Amino acid sequence: MHNKKQILIAASALVVIVIALGIMEWRHGRVAKAPTIFVASESSSTIEAVTSSTSFVASAKSSSSPSVSAATSSENPPGVSISIQRFYAGSSFSFSYPSSWSIFNPAPFSITNFNGRYILGNVIPVGGAEIDVVTTTNYGNLQDIMTTELMSATNLTTSTVTVSGIACTETHSNRSFSDGTPSENVAVYCERGTALWKIYLSYRKNDPAAAARITDFAGILSSMQFLPKD
Repeated sequence: MHNKKQILIAASALVVIVIALGIMEWRHGRVAKAPTIFVASESSSTIEAVTSSTSFVASAKSSSSPSVSAATSSENPPGVSISIQRFYAGSSFSFSYPSSWSIFNPAPFSITNFNGRYILGNVIPVGGAEIDVVTTTNYGNLQDIMTTELMSATNLTTSTVTVSGIACTETHSNRSFSDGTPSENVAVYCERGTALWKIYLSYRKNDPAAAARITDFAGILSSMQFLPKD
């Protein structure tokens, strides 16, 4: 009887061990896998996200009219690289612009990348840039208008750029701010029906950040739409 009882105890212990081993194996098979790549897109907005155990990259663009909107992330892991484009839609034009820029004045419209903190009232600081958008009635020959506006400009060059499907004239020139600081200036002239659109970029001459400012401006021009669309 005593030997039989020992056999039963040993058998019960073996069953417990087998069950425990089975549970461990089941848990091992349920270990979470590495994060996967996710990409989503829609016709009215685009969202792209790539995740892994070591990096995170996201970009987003959304729109509403008339408004300014921006895609944001509430939590950014270490080593995050985020590119966010804001979107502006007014009654007569719309465009996307980097989140490092902000609207300084709604009328006449201007945006800056230094929160409008000018030096001595109206001088752009080092690394800063300003973009202005103006529309007027096309009252005469474009070449005459440009000659008048750019009378004091130096090192003037002219090229063609497309904005909202329109072939526009783009000029690059040098001028000076009110305190005499030399400036680099880009002016884009677009004729659309009876309207003349003028889009200006200004920043300090020989600014180390000039290439980045020109890239920002080119991106804004490529996304700009004159409203209502033809």
